[in-house]
Amino acid sequence: MIPAAQTFSPAAGVKFGYRALPSTPDPSLPTLLLIHPFITDGSFFAHQFEDPELGGQAGKKWNMITIDIHGHGDSTGRQEFTYWDTASDAALLLDHLGIKKVTVVGTSQGGFVATRLAIHRPDLVENIIYTGSTLLPETKESHAGITFLTTKFPYVEENFGVILQSGFGFDHTAADATEKQKAAGEKWSNVWRTRYGGSPEKEARAAGCVKQLLGRDDIVPRVNELKTKIHIMHGESDAIYSVAEHAEGSKKVLEEHDLLASYQIVPGGAHYLSFEKWQEVNPRLIQIMTEA
Repeated sequence: MIPAAQTFSPAAGVKFGYRALPSTPDPSLPTLLLIHPFITDGSFFAHQFEDPELGGQAGKKWNMITIDIHGHGDSTGRQEFTYWDTASDAALLLDHLGIKKVTVVGTSQGGFVATRLAIHRPDLVENIIYTGSTLLPETKESHAGITFLTTKFPYVEENFGVILQSGFGFDHTAADATEKQKAAGEKWSNVWRTRYGGSPEKEARAAGCVKQLLGRDDIVPRVNELKTKIHIMHGESDAIYSVAEHAEGSKKVLEEHDLLASYQIVPGGAHYLSFEKWQEVNPRLIQIMTEA
């Protein structure tokens, strides 16, 4: 079961959304922090929370926490925000909960926050696991593709399907879509429409998410500030950040700094790797958490 949404106030007028299993984490246990991809929220990690071997052990072997990146979910109050703001507020949340060390899983933009959190607070982060993310800035091609898909976002209806299919790796409207795929597609389409459409304020929030993604700073020059190694899990069929450009490129940079913990290309895996290929991702998370 996905844990209930909670909020924490890291600053006056700011709410930071999170979910925790157990609802009050045990500081004596290892903690798995999961950070979601673009235009989703912490509930994206349903497959992790509902796995008896992973979420079913929360409160016994480890804690599990998700956060809502600024511009997403229940994180509100910041009119201007970057991934650094989310990293900083995540650190304050962990301090508030008494958590001293975390293993961070980042899917897509979740990896951007994970890396920045490790630079901002190296004392907190002991492992980073990319599940469909990148260390690199946008390429010319990925920048152009994301810009096109988010033009007039979220009102170009046909772009919903393209974004969904690019991220999740399936067309939820196809005749052969599974019931879980249909449910996921309908859920996130409805979330996007209601969360980001219908008012100038919601449109501005959507624009802020796009600006945060495409305008993020290049973290490569700061890699030498990392004190922890990074595990890379990447989908073979990632249509947003290709294996050749981003997985191999990230691997090269990390190897140059002796910061690559492991490298795995998942056959058939799409961009949002931890969703569609959770059967491959979860055992790896369990292995790393068991060793934590």
